[in-house]
Order: sequence, then structure tokens, then C-alpha cells
Amino acid sequence: MADAELPAEEQPQPGAAEGDVAQTAEAGQPMSKSQMKKLKKRQYYEEKKQKRKQAEKQQKQADLERRREAGRQRIAAMTEEEQKKWREERDARGLARKHERQEARARMEKALDIGQKIVIDLDFADLMTDTELRSICQQLGYCWHINCAAKHPAHLALTSLQGKMREVMGRQISGYLNWQATTTEKPYIEHFADCKDRLVYLTADSENELQELDPEAIYIVGGIVDRNRHKLLCYNKAEEQGIAHARLPIGEYVRLASSQVMTTNHIIHILLHWLELRDWKAAFEAVIPNRKRKGGEDEEAGQLEEQQEGQEAGDEGHGDAAQQVPAKRQDRGEGEQPAAWEAALGGQSGKKAGEEQQQPQAQAETGEERAH
Repeated sequence: MADAELPAEEQPQPGAAEGDVAQTAEAGQPMSKSQMKKLKKRQYYEEKKQKRKQAEKQQKQADLERRREAGRQRIAAMTEEEQKKWREERDARGLARKHERQEARARMEKALDIGQKIVIDLDFADLMTDTELRSICQQLGYCWHINCAAKHPAHLALTSLQGKMREVMGRQISGYLNWQATTTEKPYIEHFADCKDRLVYLTADSENELQELDPEAIYIVGGIVDRNRHKLLCYNKAEEQGIAHARLPIGEYVRLASSQVMTTNHIIHILLHWLELRDWKAAFEAVIPNRKRKGGEDEEAGQLEEQQEGQEAGDEGHGDAAQQVPAKRQDRGEGEQPAAWEAALGGQSGKKAGEEQQQPQAQAETGEERAH
């Protein structure tokens, strides 16, 4: 049954309160007509998703078997000398891959010891819908792969990984338990209680512009997808906790188009690029798509795409996971505002950061700290 075959009144609407429906259903409370309709839609799409995944799995298996059979036939057609050469080349490729894995593992172990500490604050599960939770988990997967591939990987720490967030993470990325990273149920303010003065929350609302990353500092990025519902979220959190905050210096190096939308994994990517290049302009240009830049060739297409993203609240892609940079600080109260691109966009070391602050196959036990 295709999407279009659903009755018009049962077509999914942007911003459906998935979390409310799920909580009502789990609590066994009577559901309203609207909630029942939302639950029915969600069940329909979940069943459809599972069928699609099963079909894709079967197709992959069939493709794999075809390739294997083609390989067997190709080898059978070779002379004995050609087969010997083929085996030698195969063994050499396997050895090269093994060395690459060993080098990558060594880099990650070094990052756990002396790498730049970057925290992803996951203390926002209650503020996100089920779709947004899945989206942020997908972004965390991107963050991990980006970090593994980085020339100078960071020591990633996922804090407040508990409750619904841990449940969704376990379903969507079960392998996260093998990441060489810190995972803990504790909020960062507790996990890093003995070095609170080194914490710097990256938020676009900060008046402090980051000039460079301090190897002794612990930078925090907000792990939230909220479509700008929660204004000044990360900024206010840092203020209430009495920790430093800062914004990335994007305005100095890149002119952005009307809507500056970035994802949590883009922020991590920018930080990793800076660690390698020590150049903000190069880092921004390497990560920020051309369509997001003012005057870029694809700017008009990018603006149209962002308008569409804003209308598709159920979409789990790039736009869904984004946070927006405020056009002007004085417009915060009314304008669209970041929560996690908030989590960093914009650029000095922090409220106190410039003056006082300097600074995945290990097992990351669920609910417990892995590394410091």
C-alpha cells in the first residue's frame, strides 16, 4: 500500500506528537480519537519500514551470492599461475586492510588518552519526538564514523545516555557499545565535576567568539533535534550551571544564506577539521555545503530545499536534525533560534574561555563511565 493510498485524513502531519501518543499508550490511558489516528499511522509506517528493510536484506544477500558465483567462475577459468597471482594479491590486500585497522585503533586509543575532549550532551530526550530521537541517534553514528576517519580524532564523550535515549540508541546503533569513546548515564556536569572550570558549552547565542580550541578545555555540543522549538536552550543551561560558553567564529569566515541550518554531526566535523588544519575558514568551507553559503552557486536551490525541510517535520534527514544560527542576538526572543547548531555555530574560548581556560573496540559500559 503506497503512501498515496492512505485516506487523506490519515496522511501523516508534520510535527505529530509521537512522544505523547507513545506515553499515553504505554501508560494504558484512554486515547483520544486524534491520538488513536496518530498511533495507527505510526504503526502503519513502522510495518512498512520493516517490510522494506527485509526486502533490502534479501536483495543484498542475492547480490552477494551472484558476485560470489561470478568470482568462483572467474577463478575456475584462470590458469594455475593466474590463480596463484590472484591469491597473492588477495592476501596482500587483506594484510593492508589489517594494518589500516590496527593504525585506526591505535589512533583512537591515543585519542582516549590525550585527544581533545568533545562532549555530546544527550540530556534532551524528553524534548524530542520519536522521529527526532531516531534522527539524533543517526547523527551520533555519523559523528563516530567521522571521528574514526579523522587524522586527529577527538576523545568523544556521550553523556546523559539513559532512559529513552539509550533505548533508541540501542535499537538503532547497537554497535555503539564497541565505540572507543566515553559513554555514561551521568550528565557532563557530574562526570567532569573535578574539572568544571574547563567546560565550555558551544552555543550560537554566546557573546564569546572562539578563536582556537584549547587542548585543556572540554567542549560541549548539544545533542538535540528540535526544529528550533526551544529557544536559548544550551545558552541558558550553561548560564544556570555557571560554566563557560562560546560560539564558533563562522561569521568571520563564511557568509551564510538566509537560513543557516546545521546538524550536530556537522559541528563535530568542523571541530575535527580545525584540529587537523588549525584553520577555521578551511574547516567551515570543507563542511558547510555550498548551498548554505550566501552567493554560492547553489544558494537558491539550497533555500528552496530548506523551505521544504521546514515543512517536513517527519523527515529524518539533514534538515530535521538541524539547529539554526540567530541572525542577530537582539532578535533572539522572536526569531528562529538554535538548540544544537546552537550547539555551536557562530565562534572566543568561552565566557571565561580565552582568559582562564586552556583546554571507538574498547568497551563503553552502558550506564557507566568508560574513560575520562
